[in-house]
Amino acid sequence: MGYLLEARASDSWLRLVRKFEEILRDRLGDNLVRIIARSSPDDLVYESNVLVVVRRADLSTVREVSRAALDAMEQTGLEGISPMTVREGELGESGQG
Repeated sequence: MGYLLEARASDSWLRLVRKFEEILRDRLGDNLVRIIARSSPDDLVYESNVLVVVRRADLSTVREVSRAALDAMEQTGLEGISPMTVREGELGESGQG
């Protein structure tokens, strides 16, 4: 799985995104392709700051991504993850990682 996070991100944002990634890897397994996180929770594109790329973006997967975001925030005591879930290939993803 590929993982991309801008280096200028704060330590707390890094901690939150890493916890989110850990939970997603555990829950989605091979369905998870990559996570691309913005530089901060306030850096939004289409109301999202973390792009979650999956092989299958069915309703149960999208729900699990949302639950994982909530669980990561609860477990770290931090706030700010607003994920967008897309199927591999939808946004010009080449599938390489």
